[in-house]
Amino acid sequence: MSPSFTNFISVLMSIFTSILSFFGINLYNNGFDDIDFSAVKDISFSSELVLEDLHYGSQTILQGGCTDGKYAYFCSHNGYADVCSISKYEIDTWKEVARSNVVDVDHGNDITYNKDKRCLVVCHNAPNRTLVSYVDKDTLEIIETIEIPLEIYSITYNAKTNKYAVGISYTFDFAILDKNFKVIETIKGVKPKSTTRQGMDSDDKYLYFLLSFPNAISVYDWDGNHYGVFELNDEAAKYESENIFLLNDDLYIGYNYSFGKVYKTSFEVTY
Repeated sequence: MSPSFTNFISVLMSIFTSILSFFGINLYNNGFDDIDFSAVKDISFSSELVLEDLHYGSQTILQGGCTDGKYAYFCSHNGYADVCSISKYEIDTWKEVARSNVVDVDHGNDITYNKDKRCLVVCHNAPNRTLVSYVDKDTLEIIETIEIPLEIYSITYNAKTNKYAVGISYTFDFAILDKNFKVIETIKGVKPKSTTRQGMDSDDKYLYFLLSFPNAISVYDWDGNHYGVFELNDEAAKYESENIFLLNDDLYIGYNYSFGKVYKTSFEVTY
């Protein structure tokens, strides 16, 4: 299918969506990953606290987070040593089921789940920005730490295409990598109002970059098209956003304020 025909279909779908929206019909009222961001005018958010006091001893600062579909995983950092503790929670109950001792993942700024390897992939970030670690999702111990050809602060994996997307340090640019972390493409990002880059997540269509100060989500597709920055104007806006993951129809965002907090985030889309 040619790019021009694909764009033509996208325009038709946007027009069709707008007509239905005029009559109060919303085709995209299910999950966050069902949103057609090419047609979005605005998104309003609201949040429900599902987990608080997420910490382990001196490891009190929430950093990266992700899900494997049943469990949520989080890195907690102590603010000065280059180690984190990784925790594992059952999402249905939000009960902690496992917790590692400190592991050498530096800042642990982001985590993604690699479904093909059945393990976590932790983005170290500062001070070793070219390192990522494979972590066993059951023992929460490091399997292997490898060096990649870019300095990065965030990471997400697409099991359908066997590709990673990563946020490039010191910039709002990002890159697409193959399953072995070879760079396929680097993409120029759009500088938002927000000043701090955090974690990211993705689905088969979109990349979701989490920002803070103010908290927001910057949305791209895997080809690098930018669809906007949507400010998280909800109850958790007073906290620093840290990580983001999608599960089924739900959106979860982790925040740091004394200890970690996780919110289930609802949304209402205006087309």
